[in-house]
Amino acid sequence: MIQPQSITFFIDRCLGNRRIVETLRAAGITIKIHDEHFDKGAQDVDWLPEVGKMGWVVLYQRWQD
Repeated sequence: MIQPQSITFFIDRCLGNRRIVETLRAAGITIKIHDEHFDKGAQDVDWLPEVGKMGWVVLYQRWQD
C-alpha cells in the first residue's frame, strides 16, 4: 500500500493560540507555529516565501475591516 504524503500545516500568528495547536496535534496533525520559526514582527512578505519553500500549508484567519 502506498503511504499518503505527509502534510505539514503552518499556523500563522493570528491563529497561534494554544487551543488550536493542541487540538490539531492531538489529532496527529503535523503543525509548525509562526513564532517557533520566525520573529514575532516578521512581515508576511518575508515568511510566506520561506513557508512555501518548505511545502507547508498556511492556516490563517482573514480579518475583515
